[in-house]
Order: sequence, then structure tokens, then C-alpha cells
Amino acid sequence: MTSTQQALEVRAAELRAVLDAPSEKERAAGELQRVEAQLAEQRDATTRAEAERRLVAISRAYGSVAHELDADAEKARQALDEARARLESVNARFVRAGQLRAEVAQIAARHSGIKCPSLPPVVVPVRRGITLDLPELLDHMPLIRPSTKEKRAERMQEQAADPLAAGMAAELAALPATVSVAGAGVHRG
Repeated sequence: MTSTQQALEVRAAELRAVLDAPSEKERAAGELQRVEAQLAEQRDATTRAEAERRLVAISRAYGSVAHELDADAEKARQALDEARARLESVNARFVRAGQLRAEVAQIAARHSGIKCPSLPPVVVPVRRGITLDLPELLDHMPLIRPSTKEKRAERMQEQAADPLAAGMAAELAALPATVSVAGAGVHRG
């Protein structure tokens, strides 16, 4: 092998080494990918911690709301029992007033010339403006809605900075705004 040929072989090896070595742009792209992955992990850890705190808060709030629901239901039962008793009293007094008027009429018919009191008619209970417009009690869980559109849009903007989350956010944006009761894991008890 001649010295020229050897020099060419050496130069070819040097050039292959340069071509095989990653360029500055390729090194930067690799490092950027690692940094973005770390940022995504940190965001995920922060989001996870916030979710865990929210679950604790939800658990506490749920216990409180369930207790208040039981107390409100008992108060409603008591109020309805009281209302039922008062309505029965209204009806009983109306009947008693009718009986007294009938008795006055009988006495007047039996004893002519007797001075009977003038008893004005009483208003029928149903015409006294007492309405029974009560809200219906629920027999199922109503549709569960996600947070407001503004909050949803704000979260999507935050996630848009993360390329991985941006794709997920776009998929979430395409989902319907409501979730069925069965889909939410809520069952009638």
C-alpha cells in the first residue's frame, strides 16, 4: 500500500468518525428530549400530589355532606309529619265547622221562632291558598358535569406547553361535557 493510499484510508476513517459522531444539533435534540421528559415527570408528580390532596378533601367533604344529608332528610320528615298533622287539623276543623252549621240548621228547623246565630260559611281548605308544590325527591344521581369551561380551557393551555400533554388535551377536548351516571361509577342504592 502506498503512502498516498494510506493517507487516503486514514482520511476516510477520520471522515467516517466525524459522520458517525452526533452533531451538535443531534446532541441538543437528545438533551432537550431528556429535559422535557424530566419536566413532564415533575409536572406529573405535582399534578399527582394535587390530585391526592383533592381526594383527601373530597373524602372529608363527602362525609360532611352525607351527614348533613341525613340530618336534612330527618328534618324534612319531621316537617312533613308536622305539615301532615296541621293539614289533618285544617280538614278536621272544616268538618267540625260544617257539623256545627248543620246542628244550628237542625235546631232552627225543630224550634221555629228561635233566634239562631248567623254562622258565615267557612272557606273550603283546598281554596285557602295552601299549596303542596314540593320539590320531587331524586331517585337517581343527576348527570355529573366537569368543571367550568374556563377552568378546562385554562388547564388545556397549561398542558399545551407540554407536547405530550397537548395531544392528550386535544383528545380530552373532543370528549362530551357530561358523563353518564353509569360511566361515573355511581349506582342507585
